[in-house]
Amino acid sequence: MCPNKQLKNLCYFCGLEGADTIEDIPPRSFFPDGQRQGLIRIPAHASCNGNWTKAIEYFRNVFSGLSGKNNFTASVLFDTKGKRSLQNSPKLRSKLVSELRPRIDFISAGGVYLGSKPGVYIDPDHKENFVNHMVRGLYFHHKKVPLPANVKIKTHLQPRTSAPLIIQSMPIVEIHPKVFKYRYLFANDHIHASAWLLGFYDVEAGTIFAITDPSGESQLGT
Repeated sequence: MCPNKQLKNLCYFCGLEGADTIEDIPPRSFFPDGQRQGLIRIPAHASCNGNWTKAIEYFRNVFSGLSGKNNFTASVLFDTKGKRSLQNSPKLRSKLVSELRPRIDFISAGGVYLGSKPGVYIDPDHKENFVNHMVRGLYFHHKKVPLPANVKIKTHLQPRTSAPLIIQSMPIVEIHPKVFKYRYLFANDHIHASAWLLGFYDVEAGTIFAITDPSGESQLGT
């Protein structure tokens, strides 16, 4: 088997052969109908993709809902797919409502109180599933090999101003100007160490900072 065929047959998530479907990064459901363009497409097992279906729906609704007033695309998405999914799933609707927070306190790394803003509590299991698939997909796209399963991914939500300056200064890769853009950095001393700044819709409300940490003590963190 030639290297290119072997690569196409590897699942980006588990790293095993036999990929039988294609995954889109970001997910197609993050786009209103008719506005999908430039998606990153990578091989996957359908069974691996099925592990994060709920997390996709959850984050699409959270990010598009929080960004709606500042992003027309997010507003359209939430008014169509977002509201439809909430109407069809009373359990999801109840969950999101229960996680809304009138005010969230913001504390600096040095312990200084920075004030409070409206926000939402993010389900940790959905966060882990969503970020794992996004970062592993992007890693596969750039490195052309799967990120090993034992590599940990550490995550911080809405950290645009607190992410390390070195990642904030990296060039922006724009998949869609109103849906998804990101920055990334690979460490020179370890092939599996990297940093990712992911921006969904309105970057003030929908930004994720993540690092892949093969040692547990990555130097790319905040």
